[in-house]
Amino acid sequence: MSVLRVDHWVDHGDGRASEAIPAARRASMPARASAAAGGSWRSERDLQRQLQELQGRAAAIEQDMAELQRSLTYQLLFDGGQLMGVTQLRLEPAIGALGNLWLGFAVLTDLLFEAASIVADGIRPELEDLRNVEWLLFDDSVDLDGRQLTPDELLRELVHALSMTAQIIEDVDDVWRHTVPALARSEEEIGALIGRASELGTPQQVEGLRQLRVQVAWLRGQAARDPLGVVEDFQGDLLPRLDQARQRLGEVEEQQRVVAEELARAETCLTELRDVHARVVEEAGSLWGKIARPRQLLAPPDPTYLSEPPMGLEPWLARLRALCRSGSHRTARRGLVSWMRVADAARAGELEVLEANREPLRQRQELRGLLSSLQAKAAALGMGRDSALADIGSRARAILYAAPTDLDEAATLVKEYGGRLRLLNSEGMSYR
Repeated sequence: MSVLRVDHWVDHGDGRASEAIPAARRASMPARASAAAGGSWRSERDLQRQLQELQGRAAAIEQDMAELQRSLTYQLLFDGGQLMGVTQLRLEPAIGALGNLWLGFAVLTDLLFEAASIVADGIRPELEDLRNVEWLLFDDSVDLDGRQLTPDELLRELVHALSMTAQIIEDVDDVWRHTVPALARSEEEIGALIGRASELGTPQQVEGLRQLRVQVAWLRGQAARDPLGVVEDFQGDLLPRLDQARQRLGEVEEQQRVVAEELARAETCLTELRDVHARVVEEAGSLWGKIARPRQLLAPPDPTYLSEPPMGLEPWLARLRALCRSGSHRTARRGLVSWMRVADAARAGELEVLEANREPLRQRQELRGLLSSLQAKAAALGMGRDSALADIGSRARAILYAAPTDLDEAATLVKEYGGRLRLLNSEGMSYR
């Protein structure tokens, strides 16, 4: 039978003095200990069944203990050096309880051997021997550091202690099999995130990720001495911080993408503004050559709103681009909102001037269209050869298609042409 060394854990402790090793021995049998309830004694067959059951349970526990001690995780845990932290806090009481109970198990083994020599060797035992066996198998026959336990109680406590210890060993094995590789993957991901953060020009992100990588390296170094503490820190601290860093970096990338799109839109808007302003200036200048004495013209906007420092749209946009290059994308985005508001207002102002200054040309075009319509009507009515009407129409056309056009005189002639045509039509005159 293998025996767990009580000092096996203490050998790997932190240098503290070993506590007194608990004592385990056979308890003293009190008088009439074999008397069962009701004053009757158990039969030899009952004793044999109880002995077989206890032997089977003891053998299973011993096998489980041997398998636990043979496991690679168990051996690495106890032979790998000093344990500490959460692993020590969980394992120390479990191993202590198991070692204490295992001393009682050695005593129980001797008791079972003695009982078997009486009821399982084929010789009919004496009544007094049966009473002794009954006490050994059913009563508080094991003294474990002052505690009186029945074999059944001892085995049940052993199963519980062994299960607790095995669960801790299994948890450690899970850390080494899964958490340690996950730490390695996290370290690789953090390296990639640092590269992305450097490309994005976010020094705070880079520094935070470097600190996170230091934490990963430290946890990997602790995995041999405190695996259970490592998994707590990994799941409770490192993974949330890594997820937060990943999320923040994604937000920065999205913010930079949006700002880049808005900068491109602002560049396009600025180019369009330059073109619109150039058209406004050009059409305002050319209008004097097309229309004589144009009235209610609007002066083109002062071009300094485009280029005059510091708040001209061009230098303002240049500053916003510089902010983006320095990594201040949030500030740049707020500035772009204001920039676009000013640019939109400027565009509206330019278009207002452009539309207002095109009004004389629209009036000339309307007069041209009206004259052509009246002349066509006169021809249809057979009045186009009226000398007075033809003279009015000729003079009006000459003015409307001459540069610069005198809109007032042209409007007067077109009106006169229409009045003459109505007069002729009312008189029923025709020159066909």
